[in-house]
Amino acid sequence: MRRFIVEFLGSLLFAGIGFLALAGVYNLMDLVGLGIDLGGDKGPALSGILIGLPLGGVVGTIFARRIISGEYGYSVPGVLLAVILSILGDYLGLALMDKLGSRMALLLPFLTAMVCVMGYSVGAKVKW
Repeated sequence: MRRFIVEFLGSLLFAGIGFLALAGVYNLMDLVGLGIDLGGDKGPALSGILIGLPLGGVVGTIFARRIISGEYGYSVPGVLLAVILSILGDYLGLALMDKLGSRMALLLPFLTAMVCVMGYSVGAKVKW
């Protein structure tokens, strides 16, 4: 249980960092003139949600596993499954935000981190 909690907290922390990093990169690209129009002011949030949260969550899970059990390296099936499930979880979160309102935006990093940890744990058991 301790391992799961530490992996979840690491995934949550790095997912937040990934969101901020990708939103910042999007704003920087827009400032330079290389921005992609995603419907006005939604670009930084969408890029952070759909790319930054899943990738940050996977990095946080790998980092937490390295701290807890000293595992070096990573599981390729675990990373793939975690990223796919995280992106699907983000789309689910966006659909819930559309139906229930913006209060779901606060739960989106938690959903992403939870799905990321579960996906990596299941994928890590698969022998490649």
